[in-house]
Parts: sequence; C-alpha cells; structure tokens
Amino acid sequence: LRMAKGSTITGSEEEDDHPRPLGGADSRDGGSPSIGGGGNVTSFMVGNAACSTTANFVISFSSTWTSERHPVEYPSSAHFSPPVAASHNSSYSMWANNALASNGIKVVAEVGATSTILSELQSLNPDCSFAASSSSIELQIDESCSLLSFITMIAPSPDWFTGFYNLELCHEGQWVDSMTVETQPWDAGTDCGVTFTSPNCVESPALSIHEILPNNTRSLFVHNGEILPVGTVTVSRMFTNAPTSTNAPTSAPTATASVGGGSIVAQTVGTDACTTPAQYTISFDDTWTAARHPVDYPSGSAHFSPPVATSHGSSYSMWASGSLASPGVRSVAETGATGTIMSELRTSNPQCSFASSSPSSTITVTANDSCRQLSYITMIAPSPDWFTGFYNLNLCVDGKWVDSATIEAQPWDSGTDCGVTYRSPNCVENPPQAIFEITSANNPRGLFVLNGGVLPVARFTVSKPSSSGSGNDDDGGSLSTGEAVGVGLAVVFAAAMAGVVGCWCIRKRSLKGAKPMNTSVSEP
Repeated sequence: LRMAKGSTITGSEEEDDHPRPLGGADSRDGGSPSIGGGGNVTSFMVGNAACSTTANFVISFSSTWTSERHPVEYPSSAHFSPPVAASHNSSYSMWANNALASNGIKVVAEVGATSTILSELQSLNPDCSFAASSSSIELQIDESCSLLSFITMIAPSPDWFTGFYNLELCHEGQWVDSMTVETQPWDAGTDCGVTFTSPNCVESPALSIHEILPNNTRSLFVHNGEILPVGTVTVSRMFTNAPTSTNAPTSAPTATASVGGGSIVAQTVGTDACTTPAQYTISFDDTWTAARHPVDYPSGSAHFSPPVATSHGSSYSMWASGSLASPGVRSVAETGATGTIMSELRTSNPQCSFASSSPSSTITVTANDSCRQLSYITMIAPSPDWFTGFYNLNLCVDGKWVDSATIEAQPWDSGTDCGVTYRSPNCVENPPQAIFEITSANNPRGLFVLNGGVLPVARFTVSKPSSSGSGNDDDGGSLSTGEAVGVGLAVVFAAAMAGVVGCWCIRKRSLKGAKPMNTSVSEP
C-alpha cells in the first residue's frame, strides 16, 4: 500500500530487520524471546524443557480485522488465505521488512495460493518442518530449526498480507511453552493497487516488503490515527500438564503423543520399552452421518473406502497438511483404490509394516524402534478427492509404547480435484493444491457443517495387545492377508465409483476481489 507523495516514515514508524527484545507475561532475567518483525509479542511463557529435545508446537491464527477496528473501505468479503508456518534457522528467511518478496511470498500475498511457497520451503528449508492449513498448524521442531515464520494473505487485496518472521522459540536453552503475537498488515511490493479490489497492477520494478502505515494514500486499516493489528497468532507447545512459571521449581511437563489430521481424545502410555517391537490394531468407527453432517448428505451411498495404515519413521510421510498429495494419496482420495499407495509404501517405506482392510475390519501393523509413527487414510465416498485419517501419530512416548489412543479425525481435501459437490464431475486441479482440512471457513456450500462447525467424520482406536509380536507382520512390506482383502475390495470399489466420483474445490475464488484471475496459479 503506497504512502502519499511527500510523506515520510518517522522514527516511531520505522522498523529495522534486527531482532528486538519484547516484553511478556513471564520473562527471565536475560530478557524475553525475540522476533524479527511483522508484529509484537504480547505475552509469552518459557518452560523447563531443554531445546536439546524435540518439541511439537501448534500455531493458531485468529482474525482481528473487523469493520469496527478498520472501518475505512472495509470489504464485506474480508477473509484470510490458508496460513503457512515454517520452522527454520538463521540461514533461511521466509520474508522480512525491506527484503524483496520471493515468488512464493508474491503468490501468497496476491492470490493466497500456497503451493509455490511450499515448493520453495522444500527446496531451501528441507531439514525443518513447515505446513499450510486452513485451521491450526502442527510442527515438530528441534534445536537446529528453532525460529518460526508465518504468513497469510489479507483478502481481497492487491498484495497485502500479515504474519511475522524469525520468532525465537528457544530462549536461553529452554523451549517457549506459549506465546501470543499480534500482527500488522504488510505490502509485498509486487502489485501497485491501492484499494482492496483494485485490478491487477504489476509493480515494476518490484518494491521491497514494507509495513502498511497510517499515512497510506487512502487511510486503509486506519482508526483514530493508528493501525490496530489485523491478526493474533498463538504458538503453543504440546504437553500434558499445564505450563508453569519458569521461576517455579517444577519438573518439565510429561510428554504426550502427537498426531496430525485429527485430535487425540484419549491415550494411555504403557511400560513396554520402545526398543522391543510392538503390534498394534487400528479399528475404525464411522461418525459421518446425516444428523451430524446434514448439508447435502449423500443418503444411501455414504461410505468409506478400504483404509490403509502404516507404521513408519520420521523420514517417511504418507500425507500431511500443507503437503502435495502423492499419486497414491490422490488415488485413494479420488477413487478409493489402494494399489498405487501400496506400491509407494513398498518402495519408500519397505522396512516398516503396512496393511489394508475393509472399513469394518481392524488393521494390524507392527511398530519397532525405527518405525515409531503411524499414519492412516480412507476415502470419504462419494466425493471428488476428500478423505479422512491421521498422520504421524507418535506411538513411543518417553521411551515407552503407547498402549492405546483414540483419535477423532476431520474431513480433508487432497487438492487434486476441483469439484464442489459429492457427485461433481471430474475436474482436475491444475496445478494441484496442497492438502488441507475442510472447515466451515473454506467451504462455500457448507458441506459437513453443523451449527457453524465441522464435527469429526471418523473415530480411530489404536490398541497394543498385552502380548506383542516380535516380527514384521507383513514380511517387510509384502501384502498381509488383510491387505490382500483390502486391495481386492479397492478394485471393486474403484469400479463402482467410476461413474460417480467427481470433484469439488473448496477454494475461495474471490480472493482478489475485482481482479481478473491469474491463470498461472490456483487460488485457495
């Protein structure tokens, strides 16, 4: 957003690129966690867990961009794109004040699409965790990737966004337990529009990224002479016990299992060491019903495809929020067939156990010291490319196997098909979008929604029998008996689905307001 000609940045408005100390609710004598820029840390709590251990963080975004706080030309269609969060170290920069926007930042800021920036992260930041999601984002972070950056488009707009960069999660050798950041509006410097719905206007040459200030040409975002934050980001470390002050002489919180794709609603950690193999059964309960998900519910044909489950290590990912779907995940999500994903598992995850079965049957897999995580997927049918399941369930907690865990899972979109109803005709998403959760916010038809929210569509029970097997139940990845049954069922399922599987894009096609759609990128 351009400043009026002749206007200047005063000393109070200027922001540099150097980390600055910020106050909080609980600070140590050595100061508080730093942030590179983008907003202000308004509260924080530093825990007792050493940064030499891996930590799981949840990043949640809340909009504070309202007509009351930002009244000038406030758009009735105001919303934000799916956010992107990345852990990293000082050798990587997602964005920064006075830096030129990367192509990925340009695409997020102009149209809200995340595939380009995710590709950049895969190339430039491969050793650290990152994700995009329309809901909360979960990241597993270690000491070598202890900085956090975040971005989401302000929509509709030319190239405006909010977020922060280079937030310190490891403070004086201890992980931050919780932190709240209030974020300001920013201009990517790639589009010269001056209103929320300006037509496309390429900034040539591109300007550097800069904060939108009160003296902007149309006083957008301004209220009583100042610009209030447009978003609040909450960063929380996942653990069982409530966080305590760093001044209290308490031990570090007890760790708990973590999972993506859903929520752990019950868990029991046993006494068996993770150095010995453990056999797990996974049972599936369908909670997708007309009563819980009434909008356009496909009565008479609603069902799930034969599920696939696998144990694995941290080097393998079946699927994840913010990642592009593999051909195997695409095949499951679009047609329910399991042959492709089974081939992927034999190639990419041969040392661990995997299997498929009918939804009404349990799946059995074996976990061992190098295959401590569990992932699961099944198609929501009929649908274009929707599925449910979970990923990266940590079965080993504090060196002990989890005895049981119950997970409630949400509906997800694989980003490969752009239909909008359960029985939409085939519609190839080109380029494909990153996998994202289906929510009330990104779902224009209100599918799966009840009373303003999306209830879970499935419940999974993961159990370790008291006597675990010692071998790999599938002989290094070959088809188990249950898996063979699942593959056969998948063939029948795929044939039955051939005429009804279509596509749905829960993308927001109006992100750019009056601007013509940029056909080179897909919008969320």
